Amino acid sequence: KPDAKKPDAKKPDAKKPDAKKPDEGKPAADTETAPLIEYRPLEEVRDEIINVLAEPQARPFAETKFQAALVQFQRIQRVLTYQSSKIEALYGEKNDLQNNAGSTNIKSQTDSIDKEIKALAASLQTTIKELTANTPTRYGHTGKITIQDVRDWNEKEPNPEDPEFVALLRAQETRFSMPTAGNRSMNNQRITFAQLAFQEDIPNFEPFEIQQPFRNIPGFTPNHTFLFWRSDITKSYIPSWKEVRAEVDKSWQVRKAGDVAYQETEKLATKAQKGKQALAELLPEREKEIKTPAKFAVSNFPFNDLQLNSESIEKLFLLKAGETVALRSAKYFPETGDFKLANSTYLVRLISTEPGEMQLRDGFLTSLGRFRTTAPVDPNQRFQIGSGWLQDLYSDVELHWNRTASRMGR
Repeated sequence: KPDAKKPDAKKPDAKKPDAKKPDEGKPAADTETAPLIEYRPLEEVRDEIINVLAEPQARPFAETKFQAALVQFQRIQRVLTYQSSKIEALYGEKNDLQNNAGSTNIKSQTDSIDKEIKALAASLQTTIKELTANTPTRYGHTGKITIQDVRDWNEKEPNPEDPEFVALLRAQETRFSMPTAGNRSMNNQRITFAQLAFQEDIPNFEPFEIQQPFRNIPGFTPNHTFLFWRSDITKSYIPSWKEVRAEVDKSWQVRKAGDVAYQETEKLATKAQKGKQALAELLPEREKEIKTPAKFAVSNFPFNDLQLNSESIEKLFLLKAGETVALRSAKYFPETGDFKLANSTYLVRLISTEPGEMQLRDGFLTSLGRFRTTAPVDPNQRFQIGSGWLQDLYSDVELHWNRTASRMGR
């Protein structure tokens, strides 16, 4: 036998870990595999990185830049107001000459005033360019803009390739009016670019300020403020048929094509309904174009995938699981707050439905109402009614009691 005070040569020292066994509390390499670390492409997580890391760090710097831009805005507004008053005075002088001239030839005088107005406008443009140089403020010129231009750009889906001035045409903000003695409630009014830019009886170079809306979609950059003014006004006129014929033809063709597309989609919906086919089975060649939104309710309706008006949404929620329907797309017009039918058509198949919380609640209250009668005097009758109500309730909510053998024997 070895000496008890000496360690056995065939056994490892108790103070040293066995080389053949893992340390206690640590998983063995051959029995438990460490979880794999998954790496996602940078393009997928770029926005998350910006939100989590870059945005909080950049906020103080952006705030400083924004405040500097506001100070610059105020300087530009003062210059515009001053120059606007001078230009407006010259326009007033010109109008007085034209109204009181009679038979006198005043062309030389009005020409002189026009030259002075152009010189002031050019000087104003140079001054503003100098004020905006090397600052966060960008200066630009939209060119001639009509109300129809504003409508057309607002009807189009925003795109990063849109001209920079288009963001101004889409700008709108909500302004709040504080309670007064005559009106104790706070009102809010939505102001759009068109409402400010196309006002009548306002002088040229009158500055207006409006903020760009916050919309989490491409083409919209939130937290931008626009300072704009109009440099000239062209009177509206009715164009000749030759000028608008091509545009009218195109509009008519698009509208008719939308009607035909809806009719063909209705036929597909009927075919899918009769054959109880999924859309991928019905249109295998267009399977990649079929979208499957996540489960939704009215409160989180997927407007990015389904641009529908309230009538179509109501029709959609009345469908039963497995039914297919054709729905005409709708376009939202911020100027009026209305949805109007567009030229696209959706073929929608409802995969499954779940009763909402309010629907379950209404069903529960309805089941209660079936027993809201005068309570019988006989206790046995009351017991039978109560037991029947409970059984109906268990059946409606699919409730089953799992009783243990010991309790059943008691």
